[in-house]
Amino acid sequence: MTNSAVYMDCNATTPIEEEVLEAMTRYFRVEYGNAGSRTHLYGSVAGQAVRVAREQIRDGCECVMGERRVHQRATESNNLAILGWQVTP
Repeated sequence: MTNSAVYMDCNATTPIEEEVLEAMTRYFRVEYGNAGSRTHLYGSVAGQAVRVAREQIRDGCECVMGERRVHQRATESNNLAILGWQVTP
């Protein structure tokens, strides 16, 4: 199917690259724990996967730790954009 339209509403969903789908399939089907729930093995495995993904994003952007922020939810990103980011010494 050929589509010449430009989809601009990527807030809720967006097309995914084949390489990303291949990397994520394991976490969609086998290791599907909640990365925020680290009191059990499922969450611990997912949390580790998120940490690795953040490192890969950081390395791909050629930036140092703390220079880029990766959020799991739109609310976090929106608050950062609107309210700014405060660094505690």
